[in-house]
Amino acid sequence: MHFATVLSIVVLSAVAVLGSPKNIAPKEFVIESPRITTYGVWGTTERCPFGTYAYAFRLKTENDQGAFRDDSALNVIELWCTSLNSTRTPEEFAINQPVRITSLQGAVGNWGAIFECPIGHFITGFELRSEEDQKQFDDTAANNLRVQCSNNDWLQGDGTSWGFWSGQQLCPRDMYVCALLTQVERYDPDSKHFQIQV
Repeated sequence: MHFATVLSIVVLSAVAVLGSPKNIAPKEFVIESPRITTYGVWGTTERCPFGTYAYAFRLKTENDQGAFRDDSALNVIELWCTSLNSTRTPEEFAINQPVRITSLQGAVGNWGAIFECPIGHFITGFELRSEEDQKQFDDTAANNLRVQCSNNDWLQGDGTSWGFWSGQQLCPRDMYVCALLTQVERYDPDSKHFQIQV
Protein backbone atom coordinates (compact mmCIF):
# COMPACT_ATOMS: atom_id res chain seq x y z
CA MET A 1 0.00 0.00 0.00
CA HIS A 2 1.31 3.47 -0.90
CA PHE A 3 0.15 6.92 -0.05
CA ALA A 4 1.58 10.18 -1.47
CA THR A 5 0.87 13.70 -0.22
CA VAL A 6 1.78 16.85 -2.10
CA LEU A 7 1.29 19.79 0.24
CA SER A 8 0.90 23.38 -0.82
CA ILE A 9 0.66 25.95 1.95
CA VAL A 10 -1.17 29.25 1.54
CA VAL A 11 -0.28 32.25 3.73
CA LEU A 12 -1.94 35.55 4.60
CA SER A 13 -0.36 38.75 5.83
CA ALA A 14 -0.95 39.07 9.56
CA VAL A 15 -0.53 42.83 9.43
CA ALA A 16 -2.96 43.32 6.52
CA VAL A 17 -5.68 41.20 8.12
CA LEU A 18 -5.90 42.77 11.56
CA GLY A 19 -7.71 46.09 11.75
CA SER A 20 -8.46 46.16 8.03
CA PRO A 21 -11.82 47.34 6.73
CA LYS A 22 -14.04 44.43 5.64
CA ASN A 23 -13.92 45.49 1.98
CA ILE A 24 -10.11 45.19 1.77
CA ALA A 25 -8.95 41.69 0.87
CA PRO A 26 -5.92 40.43 2.80
CA LYS A 27 -2.76 39.76 0.81
CA GLU A 28 -2.30 36.11 -0.08
CA PHE A 29 0.86 34.26 -1.07
CA VAL A 30 1.31 30.56 -1.88
CA ILE A 31 4.36 28.51 -0.96
CA GLU A 32 4.61 24.88 -2.04
CA SER A 33 7.09 22.05 -1.97
CA PRO A 34 9.03 21.17 -5.13
CA ARG A 35 7.42 18.38 -7.15
CA ILE A 36 9.38 15.23 -6.31
CA THR A 37 6.44 12.97 -7.26
CA THR A 38 3.00 13.69 -8.72
CA TYR A 39 0.92 10.76 -7.48
CA GLY A 40 -2.76 11.16 -6.67
CA VAL A 41 -5.41 13.86 -6.66
CA TRP A 42 -5.57 17.21 -4.93
CA GLY A 43 -7.82 17.63 -1.92
CA THR A 44 -9.51 20.89 -1.06
CA THR A 45 -7.76 23.81 0.58
CA GLU A 46 -8.58 24.04 4.25
CA ARG A 47 -8.04 27.40 5.95
CA CYS A 48 -7.61 28.66 9.47
CA PRO A 49 -10.60 30.79 10.53
CA PHE A 50 -10.24 34.48 9.63
CA GLY A 51 -7.79 36.22 11.97
CA THR A 52 -6.04 33.02 13.05
CA TYR A 53 -2.77 31.47 11.87
CA ALA A 54 -0.92 28.15 12.13
CA TYR A 55 1.29 27.92 15.20
CA ALA A 56 1.68 24.14 15.54
CA PHE A 57 1.49 20.90 13.57
CA ARG A 58 1.39 17.15 13.98
CA LEU A 59 1.81 14.25 11.57
CA LYS A 60 0.09 10.91 11.09
CA THR A 61 2.72 8.49 9.83
CA GLU A 62 2.99 4.79 9.06
CA ASN A 63 6.34 3.44 10.25
CA ASP A 64 8.52 0.98 8.33
CA GLN A 65 6.41 -2.13 7.59
CA GLY A 66 9.42 -4.36 7.00
CA ALA A 67 10.48 -6.38 3.97
CA PHE A 68 7.78 -7.40 1.47
CA ARG A 69 5.18 -5.05 2.98
CA ASP A 70 4.14 -1.72 1.57
CA ASP A 71 5.18 1.50 3.31
CA SER A 72 3.04 4.63 3.06
CA ALA A 73 5.03 6.92 5.43
CA LEU A 74 3.37 10.34 5.87
CA ASN A 75 -0.44 10.09 5.69
CA VAL A 76 -1.80 13.30 7.25
CA ILE A 77 -0.51 16.79 8.05
CA GLU A 78 -2.53 18.68 10.63
CA LEU A 79 -2.01 22.41 11.31
CA TRP A 80 -3.24 24.05 14.54
CA CYS A 81 -4.55 27.63 14.30
CA THR A 82 -5.06 30.36 16.88
CA SER A 83 -5.24 34.17 17.05
CA LEU A 84 -2.25 36.50 17.26
CA ASN A 85 -3.07 37.50 20.85
CA SER A 86 -3.55 33.93 22.11
CA THR A 87 -1.75 33.07 25.35
CA ARG A 88 -2.21 29.33 24.65
CA THR A 89 -2.90 28.57 28.30
CA PRO A 90 -5.05 25.60 29.32
CA GLU A 91 -7.58 28.10 30.67
CA GLU A 92 -7.81 29.90 27.32
CA PHE A 93 -8.00 26.66 25.33
CA ALA A 94 -10.75 25.37 27.66
CA ILE A 95 -12.88 28.24 26.29
CA ASN A 96 -11.37 28.71 22.82
CA GLN A 97 -9.94 25.46 21.45
CA PRO A 98 -7.36 25.86 18.67
CA VAL A 99 -8.80 24.99 15.26
CA ARG A 100 -7.15 22.03 13.53
CA ILE A 101 -7.02 21.88 9.75
CA THR A 102 -5.98 19.21 7.27
CA SER A 103 -6.59 18.61 3.58
CA LEU A 104 -6.99 15.26 1.84
CA GLN A 105 -5.87 12.49 4.21
CA GLY A 106 -4.41 9.01 4.07
CA ALA A 107 -6.04 6.17 5.97
CA VAL A 108 -3.22 4.55 7.91
CA GLY A 109 -0.61 5.40 10.51
CA ASN A 110 -0.42 6.81 14.02
CA TRP A 111 -0.48 10.38 15.28
CA GLY A 112 2.84 11.71 16.48
CA ALA A 113 3.68 14.55 18.85
CA ILE A 114 2.45 18.14 18.57
CA PHE A 115 5.19 20.60 17.58
CA GLU A 116 4.49 24.21 18.63
CA CYS A 117 6.13 27.52 17.88
CA PRO A 118 6.81 29.57 21.05
CA ILE A 119 3.92 31.69 22.33
CA GLY A 120 3.56 34.80 20.19
CA HIS A 121 5.14 33.11 17.15
CA PHE A 122 3.59 31.41 14.12
CA ILE A 123 4.60 29.21 11.19
CA THR A 124 6.33 31.15 8.41
CA GLY A 125 7.75 28.39 6.20
CA PHE A 126 8.26 24.67 5.76
CA GLU A 127 10.39 21.97 4.20
CA LEU A 128 9.15 18.56 3.11
CA ARG A 129 11.15 15.34 3.19
CA SER A 130 10.22 13.38 0.05
CA GLU A 131 11.30 10.23 -1.71
CA GLU A 132 11.47 10.21 -5.50
CA ASP A 133 9.87 7.48 -7.64
CA GLN A 134 11.50 4.15 -6.77
CA LYS A 135 10.52 2.53 -10.11
CA GLN A 136 9.75 -1.15 -9.38
CA PHE A 137 10.40 -0.74 -5.64
CA ASP A 138 8.22 0.58 -2.81
CA ASP A 139 7.37 4.30 -3.05
CA THR A 140 6.55 6.51 -0.09
CA ALA A 141 6.60 10.10 -1.52
CA ALA A 142 6.25 12.49 1.49
CA ASN A 143 7.92 11.27 4.68
CA ASN A 144 8.37 14.15 7.13
CA LEU A 145 7.83 17.88 7.60
CA ARG A 146 9.69 20.64 9.35
CA VAL A 147 8.42 24.18 9.80
CA GLN A 148 9.98 27.56 10.45
CA CYS A 149 8.52 29.73 13.22
CA SER A 150 8.44 33.54 13.11
CA ASN A 151 11.32 33.62 15.64
CA ASN A 152 13.42 31.71 13.01
CA ASP A 153 13.39 28.44 15.00
CA TRP A 154 12.84 25.25 12.97
CA LEU A 155 10.66 22.41 14.31
CA GLN A 156 11.14 18.96 12.77
CA GLY A 157 8.26 16.46 12.80
CA ASP A 158 8.46 12.83 13.84
CA GLY A 159 7.84 11.31 10.40
CA THR A 160 10.03 8.76 8.63
CA SER A 161 13.50 9.24 7.15
CA TRP A 162 13.24 7.98 3.54
CA GLY A 163 14.10 10.47 0.82
CA PHE A 164 15.67 13.90 1.21
CA TRP A 165 14.73 17.41 2.35
CA SER A 166 13.40 19.18 -0.73
CA GLY A 167 14.30 22.80 0.11
CA GLN A 168 12.96 25.52 2.39
CA GLN A 169 9.79 27.32 1.30
CA LEU A 170 9.41 30.62 3.17
CA CYS A 171 6.67 33.22 3.48
CA PRO A 172 7.44 36.86 2.69
CA ARG A 173 8.08 39.09 5.70
CA ASP A 174 5.08 39.67 8.02
CA MET A 175 3.10 36.73 6.62
CA TYR A 176 2.08 33.55 8.44
CA VAL A 177 0.82 30.19 7.18
CA CYS A 178 -2.98 29.94 7.36
CA ALA A 179 -4.05 27.19 4.93
CA LEU A 180 -3.12 23.72 3.71
CA LEU A 181 -3.60 21.74 0.50
CA THR A 182 -2.39 18.17 -0.07
CA GLN A 183 -2.27 15.74 -2.98
CA VAL A 184 -2.95 12.12 -2.06
CA GLU A 185 -2.90 8.89 -3.99
CA ARG A 186 -5.58 6.58 -2.67
CA TYR A 187 -4.86 2.92 -2.11
CA ASP A 188 -5.20 0.76 -5.22
CA PRO A 189 -4.64 -2.98 -4.65
CA ASP A 190 -3.50 -3.32 -8.29
CA SER A 191 -0.93 -0.53 -7.98
CA LYS A 192 2.28 -0.14 -6.00
CA HIS A 193 1.47 3.55 -5.32
CA PHE A 194 -0.42 4.95 -2.34
CA GLN A 195 1.24 8.16 -1.23
CA ILE A 196 0.94 11.71 0.07
CA GLN A 197 2.65 14.72 -1.40
CA VAL A 198 2.78 18.01 0.42
